[in-house]
Amino acid sequence: MKLFNDHKFMIALILVVTIPLVSIIILLKYRGETEFHGDESGWISSGYYYSNLLLKGDFERQKWVGEELGSYGYINPHVGKWIIGIPLKLQFADQEFSRIYDFSKTYEENEREGNIPPQEMLLYARAVSALLGGLCCLIIFVIGYRCYNLWVGVIAVILLLGNKLFFIYTTRAMTDVSYNLFLLCVCFCGLLLVRNTSVKRMTFGSLLLAISSGLACSVKITGIAIGSLFFIMILLYKYIIHKNKKAVIISFITYCFSTLAIVYILNPLFWPEIKKFRGTQLIYEIASFPEELHTILTTREIPEKKRFETTYPQLTNLARVLRFPYLFVRWNSLMNRQKDRPSASWHGNRLKSFHMSLFINYATFSWEGILLFIGVILCIHTIYKTFQKREMSMLSIPLLYFLINYVFILIFMSLNWERYYLPTIIVSKIIVAICIYKLCLYIHQYFYRSR
Repeated sequence: MKLFNDHKFMIALILVVTIPLVSIIILLKYRGETEFHGDESGWISSGYYYSNLLLKGDFERQKWVGEELGSYGYINPHVGKWIIGIPLKLQFADQEFSRIYDFSKTYEENEREGNIPPQEMLLYARAVSALLGGLCCLIIFVIGYRCYNLWVGVIAVILLLGNKLFFIYTTRAMTDVSYNLFLLCVCFCGLLLVRNTSVKRMTFGSLLLAISSGLACSVKITGIAIGSLFFIMILLYKYIIHKNKKAVIISFITYCFSTLAIVYILNPLFWPEIKKFRGTQLIYEIASFPEELHTILTTREIPEKKRFETTYPQLTNLARVLRFPYLFVRWNSLMNRQKDRPSASWHGNRLKSFHMSLFINYATFSWEGILLFIGVILCIHTIYKTFQKREMSMLSIPLLYFLINYVFILIFMSLNWERYYLPTIIVSKIIVAICIYKLCLYIHQYFYRSR
């Protein structure tokens, strides 16, 4: 038995090294063949811009707003831009790109106006995405292996690399691949929570999940919503099984504090400017603000932003910490303004288009949706059997992650943009792989018995 386990461990170790390497080589080879997307210009420009600020240690508030970058500015947090921009800064130290693609014009017109990055720069930025795509494949393998077995992990990776949508976005210079990588880390950390029951280990697992969730949020703000829903569902599941109230409370506090800490540490736009802090002036502003508030409530007129900032500079400086929750309002407003774009149209019934895209158009093969449905039923059956024994099933993690992502985009996805399906599509490969493995096992047993 020990020899078998050692052999199995060695195979897993070889695959852990081989899978990301092979995936990266494949993605690098074809990155030049992927069709250019106008957003690549914006992300490369913003990557250069925010990497410059970070490397120079320039944290002046107005510069971090990046108004000239439009939707590539502060609406989206900066970690994804640094991942693109810092390697470009190191490779092309004497060359920068700072143009935004004009979607109202053709590709040829944008190219003439210099809105397309140089080919060498574009391919290098895409190479970074390919590297992250290889890491996504590694995490999918590890999750599949830990949830079921080696075969499920390998099959899931093959399905993922064969998926056109995943292949496109891991060979483009965009922030979607880094967002999905950190979300997959959230899913992986969920496995650590399910396995451990002690307070210390649960707290450590919650910390790792919080870091991953904070990093995902620091690429796209929706990351904290998905990560938090996933974490809460795991805690609820564990509480029902183990009734360990102390561990659940400590884990929840650890997660909340750590996630917000990561988000605020990695986003200078939310930092108050220490150099401008004046204690005496702050006390004066706090004392005079109730009168201002009474005037606002009486007249029902909100003062102009510039006048308020001039009158209450210290309060305005401290209020920068509130920019994070306000970012959700700005993001929703931006999404609403994009609804008229042809690329965001649902082309008829929204629910029909949504499910057609998710389960048919963006599937790896035509009948994958059927296997996904069967796989979900198989996972639920296994989870139910372990639940009856008052145990937790590892399969609950990919299933929970899949369902949370599915419900999230079903409710909140207002624009029919293909990249929003990616988190759901990526994890679905594990569930489909489980179904394929079970079917192959059943067929093998059937023919073995018939001999």
